[in-house]
Amino acid sequence: ARCPRFAELRASPTNERLAEVEMRSLLVSSDARTRDPTLATLFYVPLWEVVSFRVGRCENTTHRDRMRAAWSALRVSPYWKPRRGRPAGADHLLASTGCVEDNLKLSQ
Repeated sequence: ARCPRFAELRASPTNERLAEVEMRSLLVSSDARTRDPTLATLFYVPLWEVVSFRVGRCENTTHRDRMRAAWSALRVSPYWKPRRGRPAGADHLLASTGCVEDNLKLSQ
């Protein structure tokens, strides 16, 4: 990560709240992974919502900016569309360890 705050978070005593980062590491090295999206039965979306929220402003973007950009990218992805008789996004997985962070909702 390019944000200095990310390294601080990884080294903090609350780094167990960053499970989405570790999940990505495990999935990237999985033997079940395919690089051909037409063969995929599940898509992992590395959103890193808690990391984004806790990092705050980074490289001139805010948490809200990053979440909006992620949603915009998903909406135009051909793999987010309804497929195999299922609604859009039904075969996408997002991992998050957050619900409330520092008494603020992550949507703020």
